[in-house]
Amino acid sequence: MENLLTYFQSTGFPEDASTKIASAFKPKELQKGDFFVMADKVSKMLAFLESGQLQSYSIDSNGDERTTYISLPNTFVASLLSFHVRRITTLIAAFLRRIITIFTASNN
Repeated sequence: MENLLTYFQSTGFPEDASTKIASAFKPKELQKGDFFVMADKVSKMLAFLESGQLQSYSIDSNGDERTTYISLPNTFVASLLSFHVRRITTLIAAFLRRIITIFTASNN
């Protein structure tokens, strides 16, 4: 969780605010191939990727996989529009490394 706190502090949040925000995130370990976002579902989590990599992609009308972005450590991941307005997403996000550590916050 230290990287998450450092992230907030580096963007200008005071230490007490950084600690309070970070407390909303819970640690979770995932494996390569686990999905974080699924197409045709509402994305209910925002995560801070502490380790590993995440591939976000969609499937086009021909059935071909189209990578939209790769998330690296110390970045936030989410299907933001789906998470924010609770709309079904067309994205799929899957983890690419063996063990991934994320901190998640839910919009439930």
